Amino acid sequence: MGQVFAEQIAYRITEADLVAIADVSVEQVQAVAKRLGVAKNYAHPNELLAQTDIDAVVIVTPTGTHIEMVKAAASAGKHFFCEKPLALTVAGCDEALTVVKQDGVKLQAGFMRRFDSAYHAAKKQID
Repeated sequence: MGQVFAEQIAYRITEADLVAIADVSVEQVQAVAKRLGVAKNYAHPNELLAQTDIDAVVIVTPTGTHIEMVKAAASAGKHFFCEKPLALTVAGCDEALTVVKQDGVKLQAGFMRRFDSAYHAAKKQID
């Protein structure tokens, strides 16, 4: 799923630049970085979050790690898009919203196909 997001950012979202990716699989992250022409790649998300030249991140980790990553991104001052669900519990979602507000970052929780051109075309057919 992360590769789908990376491809969308790299090729379809003209207002964004894909400047780095992170994945715990070193082989995977290097292969994707090479394929997409991304100069920076990291074996741990916290390495990416520590970079001062990165403004925003996309969180596409396993669901059980979302709240941990949300808190890390917010505390690093990064705006972020988090794949659904934001957390596994209502309390976790409340915690995420508190951290976002406290750290003054923007959050979008989403569905990975929200900006996919095929979905937009299908919606136009329905409307």
